[in-house]
This record gives sequence, C-alpha cells and structure tokens, in this order.
Amino acid sequence: MKKTIIIIAVLAAAAGLIVWGVIASRNKPSFATVKATQGDITETVLVTGTTKPTQSVDLSFERTGKVSVVYVQVGDKVKAGQALVELEKGDVLAQLAQSQAALAVQQAQLDALKTGTRPEEIAVQEVTVANAQIADTQARKSLLDTLDDAYAKADDAARGKTDENFTNPRTSTPTLNFQSINAQYSIDLQNKKVIIENSLNSWKLGLAALTTASDLLTASADAQNRLAVIQDFLDELVAALNNVVPGSATATATWKTDAAAARTELGAAVSSLAASETALRSADSAMMLAQKNLALAKAGSTPEQIASQEAAVRQAQASVQSVQVALSKTILRSPIDGVITVQGAKLGQIVTVTTASAANQSLISIISEKKLEIDAYVPEVDIGHLALGQPVKITFDALPGENFSGKVMEIDPAETVIGGVVNYQIKISLDSSDQRIKSGLTANLSVQTALKKNVILLPQYAILQNDNGIFVRIPEGKTTKDVPVKLGIRGQDGSVEIVSGVEAGTEVVNIGMK
Repeated sequence: MKKTIIIIAVLAAAAGLIVWGVIASRNKPSFATVKATQGDITETVLVTGTTKPTQSVDLSFERTGKVSVVYVQVGDKVKAGQALVELEKGDVLAQLAQSQAALAVQQAQLDALKTGTRPEEIAVQEVTVANAQIADTQARKSLLDTLDDAYAKADDAARGKTDENFTNPRTSTPTLNFQSINAQYSIDLQNKKVIIENSLNSWKLGLAALTTASDLLTASADAQNRLAVIQDFLDELVAALNNVVPGSATATATWKTDAAAARTELGAAVSSLAASETALRSADSAMMLAQKNLALAKAGSTPEQIASQEAAVRQAQASVQSVQVALSKTILRSPIDGVITVQGAKLGQIVTVTTASAANQSLISIISEKKLEIDAYVPEVDIGHLALGQPVKITFDALPGENFSGKVMEIDPAETVIGGVVNYQIKISLDSSDQRIKSGLTANLSVQTALKKNVILLPQYAILQNDNGIFVRIPEGKTTKDVPVKLGIRGQDGSVEIVSGVEAGTEVVNIGMK
C-alpha cells in the first residue's frame, strides 16, 4: 500500500510538470527580439566620381590661317605663355608694315603743319582728297551691292530654304508642317514667319530707293536688325526640328539640312555686310581726314588744326596696335603650366574660324599636371546632407587596398539631370598628392555627413513605418504594443539613431523574424 501511494504521487508530479510545460510553452512569445544599444553612429553618403585636373583649357585660334609651326606634342609639359602653334603671318606682317607707314605719314603731316605748308604740299593734299573721294564712292557702291546681296541671301534663307516647313508660308496665316515637342515653337515660328514676310517686302522697297548718295550706314544698320530677326527665327526653327514629335513629319532630315544651310547663308550675309560697312566708315573717315588736311594746308596751321592732326596720329597709332594684336593671335600660347593632352594641329593645316554663333573646334587641350580633384554627382535625396568641408574617405579602383582622404570643396547650386534623375555635382579635394593618381581614375567616395556619440541605436530592420507614423514593437506577454519613436541619422552599417521612444537595453521585436 505504501509503495502504491508513492508511485501515485510520482505520477501525479510528473503529470503536473507536463501540464506546466505545455502551459509555459503556450505563454512563451513566438517572436524574436533585438535589444536597443548605446554607441556611436556615423552618417555617410556613398557616390562614385572621376579624377579631373583642377585646371583644364581647350585652345583654338581666333583667326583663320595655315599652320606653319607646331612646337608641342601630346604629353609635353608646357609653361604659361609658352608658344604652342603658329600660323603663317606674312599677310599680318604686311598689314603691320602698312599701318606703320600710315602712321609715319600722319606724323609727317603733323610735323608739316607745325612748320608751315608749301604750295607743293597743297597740291599733294588735293590729290589725296580726290583719291579719298574716289575710294569713298567705291566703298559706297560696294556697300550698296552688299545690301542687295544681303537681301538676296536673307530671302533665300527665310523663304527658299524654310518655306517647306510651312503651309501657306508667304501669307498672313502660315502653318507649321510638323509638331515639335515644345508646342511654343509652333506659335513662335508662325508669328515670326509673318513678321519676316512683311520685313522682306518692306526691305525690298527700301533698297530700290537707295543710291550711293543715300545714308547707307543707316540702311546697313536697318539691314543688320532685319537679319538679326531672321537669324532668331532660324535658330528657333533648328531647335524645333531637333525636337520633332516622332511621326509628325516625313522630311525632317531634309528640313534640318536646309535650315542649317540657311543659318550658314545668313551668317555669311551678316559678315559681308559688317565688312562693307566697316570699309565705308573707313573710307568716309579717310576722306574727311584728307579734306581736313587740305584745309589745313590752304589755311595755314592753327592750334585747332594741329590738335586735329595729332588726333589723326593717335588714330594711326591705334591702327598699328590693332594689327599688332592680330599678329599676336597668329601664335597659340599656353595660359597655364600643365601637360598637353590633345594636339590636333598639323603643318599646312588650314585653321578655320566659324561665325560667332558657332563654337570653334578645340585645337589643343592642356590640363594642370599635379593638381587633381574628384568630380562626382550626388542624387537629390542625399544632397541636403552635404556641406563644404566635410571629410571624405576615398578609394580608387586602380589602387586596390589603399585608402585616401579629402574634403568637399564645392557643391554646385544648380541641378544636373542624368538619365532623367536630378543630381548635383560636387568637387572633392585630395588631402595629399600621389603621382600614381592620374586624371580619369574612378574614385569611390564615402562622405561623412554626420557623427554622433553615445546615442541609442537600433537596426533598421527593427523599425516599423506606416501611415500612422514610425514605431517599434515591444513585447507584452504573448502580444506586442507599438511604441512611437523619433529617428535621427542613419548609419552605413544599417543602424538608426533613436532620438526618443526607447531607452538603451529595451527589447523590441525584430520585424520580419518569428
């Protein structure tokens, strides 16, 4: 009996333990937790950039000519002011000699005024006036012909080469034959087409009334204004043709070619008109000067006449200086100390300078030899965290395993759209130079934007964010409760600063893990 009682008691105890285990297992939370810790956190922005020279220049000539001497090749080191390429300058030297001779003449005339005029000198001055008048008449006829030619070129550019882009092109209601992505182009071009039609018609009537005795300089200024309106029209037409809605036109390529040819033709008209106008002004000036010199010779020298001739001397001196400037433009010089990276000049090559509306092709490129920086683009979501002077950790794909440092030295205030995404360009300066670092290397940048010490930290995966706010889940028995938290900066390792809501040591639910 005693044995039986003991066995029953043992069995009862075992059963109790089993029941307690079942109940305990049912009460045990079915989720994993993570503990809030206290420590330091660093916020960084990671971007990739490319090394660039701090100074780089692309050089081209400002005048047309034939290459006569090439002093450098790619890889050569150059100093600021060093000659790189020369053009043939025989014509400029001749102009210089001519202008220096003209200066000598003017100076001689000034000397003659001061010493008195002989009858022979008066006769010479009369011949000079007659020649100046002939030259002035020829310059006026030349400008008159140039005005007619400018009209012809403008008519061909604005009508002959662009009418194909319009329906009813020479009426008051022209309609653009294609659709541009920018609808404003259609409105502008149609309005400008009407204005140009009226301008060409009135211009033609005005030209018919001109003679060599007319005020040709005023007529030339009027022509320049009309050409500028047509140039603006052609520029916008080219822009519209470069942004045609796909499928809206069948001859876009031809139209683009014609529009480009029209711009070139109009540019030639502008240049010719400016040259003829300059020639007439010069001829007028020469004639007036000759007439004044003759008057001086006949009337004798007065203080006022001497002052006028002195001004003529200064004008001749300015002409000499102008040609000297042109002579200096036959030599391409380096503006900086650096290394030649592009050298496209060849002996005998004809260097052509395009019109002012088109960029001249670079002939030589130079970069600074030792001073490098890193250019990178930062997405708009990160740019607000960056500031000048922030430290940057740098690694280069070309130098694996090595670390470098630098600082943010420039942040572009204007955006740059790359692939439809808004970015901002930044420039990073290197704290030290290294001869192994070349221009064009890929640089991996880690910009430290913030550092906080002794703050509460949780991993990112323990944070819950929904329409109601930002929370962490804290276990309460078999359930949890959502506790609002305020977040600070985020670390590169996935940790997040908790500004308020939980304390160090608090257990929170590891979201996504059971």
